[in-house]
Amino acid sequence: HSSTGHSPYQITFGKTPPTIPQYIQGQSSIEAVDSMLANRQQLIITLRQKLLKSQAIMKQFADQHRRDIEFDVGSFVYVRLRPYHQKTATSTTYTKLSKRYYGPFKVIERIGKVAYRLDLPLTCKIHPVFHCSLLKLHHGPIPSVTTIPPVSVDHHPIVTPLTIL
Repeated sequence: HSSTGHSPYQITFGKTPPTIPQYIQGQSSIEAVDSMLANRQQLIITLRQKLLKSQAIMKQFADQHRRDIEFDVGSFVYVRLRPYHQKTATSTTYTKLSKRYYGPFKVIERIGKVAYRLDLPLTCKIHPVFHCSLLKLHHGPIPSVTTIPPVSVDHHPIVTPLTIL
């Protein structure tokens, strides 16, 4: 729906879906039809009420896990990169043992209500805009250098020698 701006019915058939007219009891001269249409109208009203109630319950449970956090421009935050399976430059071969948060990085700008652009190092090859749920505020003194470990194409740590003999 959101990508095309149209309902699936409208895309399939090329026209808007027909609306269900509201039935007022007594419009039909046949009693069986009148009873069936009245039952259908009552069912539609009940379904709408139940859908609104279930939406409210789902919203209540979803809001329990949400947190309203805002970061100031210029503050430092940690970035959670676990969903991207970043490998560290150490000898850790298991992603379960890798860092959960990297940084801290400086917040450059706020984009919308929940996204922030960070000042990532030039060696970093990921997009610099993150959702606020992936960020955690840095407490303490401001660090001088922050890095993200490099990752090769096959997700193995990149090893660089300290000196060439």
